[in-house]
Formats: sequence, C-alpha cells, structure tokens
Amino acid sequence: MENLGKADWDDPERVKRLAASYSQRYGKTFWHTLLKLTGPERRETILDLGCGPGLFLLDATTRYKAKRVIGLDASEAMLEQAHHFLAGKLEESNTLLRVVDFDSSDPGVEPNTIDLAFSGFLLHEIRNPEGLLPHVYKSLKPKGIYAAYEFVSGDLVSFIDYMKRGGMSEADARRRYPHMCKYSLAQFEGMLRGAGFSRVKSSLIDVRAVFVGLKAEK
Repeated sequence: MENLGKADWDDPERVKRLAASYSQRYGKTFWHTLLKLTGPERRETILDLGCGPGLFLLDATTRYKAKRVIGLDASEAMLEQAHHFLAGKLEESNTLLRVVDFDSSDPGVEPNTIDLAFSGFLLHEIRNPEGLLPHVYKSLKPKGIYAAYEFVSGDLVSFIDYMKRGGMSEADARRRYPHMCKYSLAQFEGMLRGAGFSRVKSSLIDVRAVFVGLKAEK
C-alpha cells in the first residue's frame, strides 16, 4: 500500500517547494512553543533527524547558540540542497550532513554526544518510530532533550482546512489524513516514555504538536 504520508524527497522540485514553504511551517508560533518547552539555554551540539534542506539547522544554531550541528536525511537531494544553503553560514568543520535510512532504526550517532535532538514531520513517515527513538535517547548527553514536531490525529475537519490553505484539494487531504495524522499526541508521548524519556511535555498548534522528552542524569 502506498504511503501517502511519505513524499518523494529525491524530486528536486519538491525539495525546492519544501524550502520555500519553511517559514509557513516553522514560524513564530512554532519557535515560541519549542523554546517554551525546551528552555532557551545554550545547546552546544544539535542533531536534526530528517534535516531536509537545512533551514531548521541554521535557525536552531542561532537560537540555541550551537557550536556543532549534525543533519541526517534519507534523501541525497535534500542533503545537497542543505550543503549549498549552509555553505558560508555555518562553520564547515563543525557541520556534518549524512544520508541515513531511518527505517533501519539506528541512525548511527555516537552515544552521549547530543544536547538537543529534533525531528520535524519525520516520525509519521518511517516504518518503526518506536525502534528509532531509543537510539535518539542514547545519542543524547545526560540532561539532553529530544523535541519533535508532528501532525496528530483526532481532528479531520481542521486537518482538511489546514491543508486546503496550503493549496491541497479536500479530496487529497482526506486521503492523506490517515497517513500524515497516523498517531495521536498521547501515542507520541507514550513512544517517548517507552524509549526512556522523562519529563515528557507537549503543546498543540492547530493540527500539529510539539512534544519533548528529557534524558535524565544517572
């Protein structure tokens, strides 16, 4: 069965459209919500799972005063766009971009090295998010935070309205709803707790949600 929640991110035109629409998805409300949940403290090393064309990495580096960033994506076309976009904006020696198959669960990040891990609209696309999250947990330093941004289930009408504002037809929005809104917010929070995260917190933004979990000190 076709996964309507997972786009073809090796399509150059789709990559360009994603970059052009970044500010609509990651606007003031998103950043206010994320910073409220994570706190504004400096995060020296940031990991972006499903980094796309790299715009979040640059934003996060500025807002969290990061020194080192790691961007992982399943699409070589996305990473090529990220490389061009970040060139001259971030220090090359402290920027790592790498292709990863998230369906293999282990993204191959060294344990206890990350201060803030983030994924935006990734978990609904991959085959086994419950398999990925324990590896994200291991990658974090003690007191490190994982934050995710996702569509959540429970409000088909609002989802259709949201997608129509972005130019999608009602019929396409209805078809995509069970794929893009695959999990409820409670299910996402349960996934984080199941992976070992504590102090799980969340905030709804229309049909989307930001949720975070902490790796506690041992």
